[in-house]
Amino acid sequence: MTTPELLAPPPEKSAILRNLGEGLTPQIIIDDCDRMVAEAQAYLRQACGEATPADSADHAVAVEEQPTVLDAISRAVETLGLEAEGDSGIVPYLVRDTATDKDVRKAATDQQTRLQALTNGIYTDPQYEPAYQSLLAMNAATLDPEDQQRREYHIGRFEDARRVPQAEAAEGAENPGKAVAEAAAAFNENRREVATVELTPEEFNSLPEDSRTQLQGTEANGAVAVSLSEPNLTYLLQNGPRALRKRAWEQFYGERLAANDQLLETMGKARLQVAQAEGKRSWVEKQTEGFALGSPEAVAEFFNKTAVGVVERYQRSVTRLQGLLEADGFHDQIQEYDLPYYEKKIMEASYDMDEITFTLSRTFRGLLNMAEDLYGIKIEEAPDIPTVASDVKAYVVRDAGNGAEEGEVLGTFYADLLARKDPDGQGGKRDGSATYGVRVARTATNAQGEEETVQLPIAAIVANLAPPVNGKESPLTLRDIETVAHEFGHVLHNMFGRARGPEYGGDRLRFDVREIVSQAWEYLPRDPDILLQLANPGISEEAKRTFKENINAVQEVRESLDSMRILRNMAADLELHGPNPDVTTALERGAALMEPVGTSGHWIRDLRHEASVQYSGRYGSVYMLCAEQARRIVDWLRQNNYSPAIGRQWREILTLGGKPGAVEQLLAFANQSTAAAAGSTAVNNTL
Repeated sequence: MTTPELLAPPPEKSAILRNLGEGLTPQIIIDDCDRMVAEAQAYLRQACGEATPADSADHAVAVEEQPTVLDAISRAVETLGLEAEGDSGIVPYLVRDTATDKDVRKAATDQQTRLQALTNGIYTDPQYEPAYQSLLAMNAATLDPEDQQRREYHIGRFEDARRVPQAEAAEGAENPGKAVAEAAAAFNENRREVATVELTPEEFNSLPEDSRTQLQGTEANGAVAVSLSEPNLTYLLQNGPRALRKRAWEQFYGERLAANDQLLETMGKARLQVAQAEGKRSWVEKQTEGFALGSPEAVAEFFNKTAVGVVERYQRSVTRLQGLLEADGFHDQIQEYDLPYYEKKIMEASYDMDEITFTLSRTFRGLLNMAEDLYGIKIEEAPDIPTVASDVKAYVVRDAGNGAEEGEVLGTFYADLLARKDPDGQGGKRDGSATYGVRVARTATNAQGEEETVQLPIAAIVANLAPPVNGKESPLTLRDIETVAHEFGHVLHNMFGRARGPEYGGDRLRFDVREIVSQAWEYLPRDPDILLQLANPGISEEAKRTFKENINAVQEVRESLDSMRILRNMAADLELHGPNPDVTTALERGAALMEPVGTSGHWIRDLRHEASVQYSGRYGSVYMLCAEQARRIVDWLRQNNYSPAIGRQWREILTLGGKPGAVEQLLAFANQSTAAAAGSTAVNNTL
């Protein structure tokens, strides 16, 4: 099977995607982005009513002889960004965050910034005023609901872009959008620097053998220097003596991120200017308008109501962890850097962690098998598709079809799940986890008046799991499994979602319901039976029994700590995007929630969602709001033994992407009575 067959129709034009890996050079990135710009500009000329001669340099993009102004703008946005909003230039963005060559990453960073600016310019540059006027002149009554939705989206973006410059000119203020972009770039650049921590030989040798192997410390001057990637920090916090845990925590969040405190406040104040220019009291008010929590007051009410239960469960868990700290001979207040250590202690006391283990190859294949059985699809590795690094795999998703008959291709995705650093230990793959909607599935109406898919989706799931050491896979934590499952949920939504443009394709649902699907997938592997299927083989019946008896108590502690992290981040988010953005107040509010746990407050320096237009001002509230709906879906599936009939119903809703009716159907699906579940066929144990 050839690469173009998997990545198309139409045949893959992206030279970056065709040359991922060793074949990718800075010049290929530059040339390919030049192509994107030329194509987007040709579409924009069409949107403005200008001819695009077939014999011009732009002839290759005149794929539609007379596109409507709506389709022309949509295709321009798609060509430049492959995202309708948020971070544009998603293909170089993916390369910037994952490539193994520094020069390639530098070129990708520059080009992503260029494409982002050009995408924003569609709505701010006066030369595209005719396109805006043509949108306004369209007779909405002649459009179907999907095109009405897309038209309103672009008109809204044009109008938002016009309000802010007018206010800036009147006040003589610096462009707040530029201030946000610059502060966000500096924030993320600080995060890319790699901290190190020095261990004494005694400290290093006190760690479990698998941790010592994983950390790969470098000996110098009687100490062992360890690079603090996220997997390494997790290992030290879970296994190190207390003095080392404190030192690693402070090094990770210390000097390299110190400037991020002020950068967060800078972004908050600049966003406030944008909101005020549009007549809003705060960025939160701007970001929540039109959503379920449609005002700052509604968000505050939701926060206060949610906080009661979260704080109660959190304090119950912290009391338990404090007891373990005191049993170890420490009689002071438990600190934030202690929590991962004692969380692991509870797991060790609850089941045999030497017998019940998880590794990436088996666990990820298990998640793929779950999706196959639930949704009626097949997910196969596609080794012919080039990838950004040797440890990245590409997969093709197909409909399961009928019997031996091969089903149609639904899309492809990359799985880039292992941490990577440059040989010098500085820079490399970005920390954290994310899903990149590289390209959405696009549909069009054919001659028979039927909607058909004319462009297949591509997505990438990126995480930073501990890589193999000496050919042996590193163990996964329960949190690792949930992180991968969460992002995999986004990937599946991107594989299924169909729309006419990037505005509402893939998983681009209304923001306050967008996380329901990914959170449902995050919660699925909290089922003890599923976890045992994802675990490595050879588990005794006694170990399985003990695991099932005790894992729920373990999960209660884990979930309470996770919920508090989200609640704390939500509180900080609201302070930074309220009427008076202030980091000190945000830290004080977070510390009050976390009592009785002590904290340095440095956690705020790593609030990576704050540096993303897509999430800022509503991150925590969205996750909290979606959690209840996600749990309902998971409970329904569990009570009906993961019925494929329910799974097919779910998949059908996901094909709507973010089109009209998608939100209502997904919420109705989540709210259905468990008694209405169709069938009781168990998910096959094919791991």
